[in-house]
Amino acid sequence: MKPTIATLQKRRMLLRMNGSDPIRFLSSTYLLFHAHAQSRRRGLREGSFGTIAMTAIPISAELHKPSSTIRVLSSTSTPLIKMMTDAIEMQRNKTQRLLGLESLSPNDWDEIESLLFWWASQETMEGLDWSWKILDRLAIECSSKNVKYNDMESQLKGKMTAWLNLTVNSWRFLVLDPQSAEMTTSNEPALMTTENILNKIDSFPPHILPDAQTYSMIIDAKIMQDPSKAAQFAEQILEQMHQESRLNHRVEPDLVTYNSVINAWSKSGLQNAGEKAEALLQRMEELGLKLGTISFNSVISAWANSNDPTAGQRAELLLRRMLELSRQGNDDMHPNTITYNSVIDAWAKSGDLSAGKKAESLLSEMAEQYNTGNGDTKPDTLSYNSAITAWAKSRDPNAGMR
Repeated sequence: MKPTIATLQKRRMLLRMNGSDPIRFLSSTYLLFHAHAQSRRRGLREGSFGTIAMTAIPISAELHKPSSTIRVLSSTSTPLIKMMTDAIEMQRNKTQRLLGLESLSPNDWDEIESLLFWWASQETMEGLDWSWKILDRLAIECSSKNVKYNDMESQLKGKMTAWLNLTVNSWRFLVLDPQSAEMTTSNEPALMTTENILNKIDSFPPHILPDAQTYSMIIDAKIMQDPSKAAQFAEQILEQMHQESRLNHRVEPDLVTYNSVINAWSKSGLQNAGEKAEALLQRMEELGLKLGTISFNSVISAWANSNDPTAGQRAELLLRRMLELSRQGNDDMHPNTITYNSVIDAWAKSGDLSAGKKAESLLSEMAEQYNTGNGDTKPDTLSYNSAITAWAKSRDPNAGMR
């Protein structure tokens, strides 16, 4: 079958972009073959940390699959698999050569930056291991040449932090996607815990400094690794960031950091989660951070998951505040289906005698807003199921009829 015009145009575009570099060309070609899968497995979720690295399906991930899968792939694309295998081996050899040099020239720095980006973008255990080794080598280079952090150019300081974040994001991706972490070989190290990552960062000389983004990604991963302990961990990290920001302004907690900490409380299931999350919301306001729907939704979710008997009341108070702020012209404050579902869920779990009536009233409010043009509040299956649950748990004698 002849390739379509669109396919030919894509191939020409890739050749123009990547020239004669076989590694970049293979990586880009691989993206074309797996474009659909890539959209489902992005390491960076939209609206969270922004774009840090290319998050394609890693080439080496295919080589870590069971041999039966490789045989299936090879039956239809043996030349491509062979090219990819050779490309990965070429990158290994280049990396080993650079890591073994006594000193790095300016050209070596450019090449090692390219290699770090490539390995981190693979989002595999092997790629992560090479990324850490490259960072270790850069740290040794700065220390051996007695480079003072204050004497480094601001551009290089930023690059060091960006390289660290590339590596941390690669680790974070593996935490969020355990299937990728399982595609490893026996001679590769186990996936590090969040505590190990923090110790690793602390072991670097002051040339490789973290920023708020670094810590936000670590909190995000901790929620996945150990949700029951993530909230206390996140609070400790938050306080540490405030202290360190006196010397390193890059780690000053921002909106994303606070949202990550609130999210940790919402996933904790602890009875004081709602109180803790709402206290963080108030602190954000005092710091002048711009509050939005995401922040409020996370706090409401914390109340819903807290098993606090007052959760329904507290969650609805937050909803009313959001509506008032929206009416006052706050464009970032629009309650949506997620907001209402979380409030209904909070009422359902409260066991309050009026929970069913409250939930049904909120369901009607959602429908009314949707019917008057607010497409963000369309009731879904979860909305109705939560309202039914609220009636079922309300102990109201008329619950069955409702």
